[in-house]
Amino acid sequence: MSASWHFTYRQKAFARYVEQRDQDILPRLVAPPVFIFFWTLIGLLIIIIGIALSIQVPVYTHGQALIIAPSEIDGNQQAAAMALVVFTPDQLSRLQVGQAVRVYVDAAESPVDTTIATIVPEILSPDEVRSNYQLEDQLAATVRQPSVLAQTDVMPPLTLSLYAGSVLPVEVETGSQRLITLFTQSST
Repeated sequence: MSASWHFTYRQKAFARYVEQRDQDILPRLVAPPVFIFFWTLIGLLIIIIGIALSIQVPVYTHGQALIIAPSEIDGNQQAAAMALVVFTPDQLSRLQVGQAVRVYVDAAESPVDTTIATIVPEILSPDEVRSNYQLEDQLAATVRQPSVLAQTDVMPPLTLSLYAGSVLPVEVETGSQRLITLFTQSST
């Protein structure tokens, strides 16, 4: 009896072995939940790249605003201030009359928005800027290299008595670029 039991046991074991060998066994990396997770991750990555390719972000040109009395420029007496904005020469092609200018008066306050009223069409030397606009003291010391100048419209929130002679940072939106280019540009 022991020989028949041993023979029956071996047949059942062999049959189980053959059944298991015929079944597909997936490694853990390719198991259905992991497989679905990876395809979902790849799909989300493609969607994010697509969004980054389609979103446009503004490009700003930075400069310095010399707050001056309007009478210093054109002999016109007004109580509000205006700015003579100084840019580097390479920005001349990007500037246009009517572009929005954001003047940062104080970090705690919101910026003052105005527009470019006129642009000097040529690059001026520091001496030409000082003589043409009668700049003195701190304002004259600000212009140390050839510059492009733009004059803003009157900025009513800035009272002339408080801000005349100030040098303030400004930015002008001069265009836009795709969001993805921010990640692909090398910082120089």
